[in-house]
Amino acid sequence: MKRADSTPRIIFSSEHGIDRSLISPKAIEVVDSLKSAGYSSELVGGCVRDLLLGRKPKDFDVTTNARPEEVRTLFRRCEVFGRRFQIAQVRIKNEVIQVATYRRFPTKKSRRRGSKFVSLNGKIIKDNLFGNIQQDAFRRDLTINSLYLHPSDMQIVDYTGGYEDARNGIVRIIGSPAERFREDPVRILRAIRFASLPAFSFDGATEKELSVYAHLLSGISNYRLSDELNKLLFNGRARTTLELLHQHEILRILIPPYKWLKAGMNDNHGVIDWMRLVLDATDERIQSGEHTSLAFTIAAILWPKFNNSLKKRSRRKRNYPFHVARDILHQQNIRTYIAGNVAQRIEAIWFFQKILETEDTTKSTRLVHSENFRPALRLFELRSKVGEVEGRKCRAWVKLRDQLVDESQPRMKRYRNRPRWR
Repeated sequence: MKRADSTPRIIFSSEHGIDRSLISPKAIEVVDSLKSAGYSSELVGGCVRDLLLGRKPKDFDVTTNARPEEVRTLFRRCEVFGRRFQIAQVRIKNEVIQVATYRRFPTKKSRRRGSKFVSLNGKIIKDNLFGNIQQDAFRRDLTINSLYLHPSDMQIVDYTGGYEDARNGIVRIIGSPAERFREDPVRILRAIRFASLPAFSFDGATEKELSVYAHLLSGISNYRLSDELNKLLFNGRARTTLELLHQHEILRILIPPYKWLKAGMNDNHGVIDWMRLVLDATDERIQSGEHTSLAFTIAAILWPKFNNSLKKRSRRKRNYPFHVARDILHQQNIRTYIAGNVAQRIEAIWFFQKILETEDTTKSTRLVHSENFRPALRLFELRSKVGEVEGRKCRAWVKLRDQLVDESQPRMKRYRNRPRWR
């Protein structure tokens, strides 16, 4: 990796070969508007990395030397968000472009623990010190995310060696991994997510510190961890991500009900094997373009814990399955936020399992039209694969679902409340 005072490398379009048609016209419009107003501006981060890998980015980030309030005055539909890290979001039609001002590190004096910028444990609590593009490059987390692309001439500016790392499939933290993980432990999850990319792996220094500082994730808000967990689960590489999380002792931090997770590798719990099965199914649906919900994935991941706790809870207590479900979801919510409507669907998927086990398929066609039937049946299918329920029963429900899949549900007749004239 280069030094912070080194000259950047310029990569021309003839060398990197990025297809300009993959770039959003709205992102180019934002960059051009900022430049027309006298500011410097470039595409940055994950979108440049994805373009180098020949993939169409899901979203586009823009950097500039304009302050957030200055960006807001240039665009009609623009809002500024964030307290620790302010960012402008520009909306053009149905597309949102995030515009971030160049940042820099605080001075060495300001970076001391216990200052207004850094907490006592080394975590950054304020990150709105503005700088230039070079300072911004070395303030970012990974070398592959610190590349700047000028859409006008398609030149890439590389200060940190990120171009070579992207070409060679190396996930490398900029600077000292130990210091950067202390500043923001969420970088551990970001590094894991990018290391799950095909043909990507950690560099030695980054991988060495992952397990050492993983415990700091317990101090991150459940909202931020929930956002990162969703990215890990629904990137189409959840199975690979699971292996990395388990290998580096991070999985037990994200899923606190699994205090017995590690023991499950050595006895008959089979927790990790079950999670592999769940995430394989999730990856398969995402890669084939099918829909999968957060409620189903969380319900499936936590099913062994719910089922095991259900057997231990006294039957004499009224509504004991409800209390078991609430206890488990409360523990999970402490670590990763679960919205109320998602929690309700998770509970419904769990409670549906008893119905699928005991109801007669010939007398329960009405169940097929329930909004929770399909995700509940998907969980039921996974349970049949591990021998938890009868395969014959599962096949009967699948056959019923397939028979009625094309039947339209009866439409309710709408009555308008009109005044009665006499």
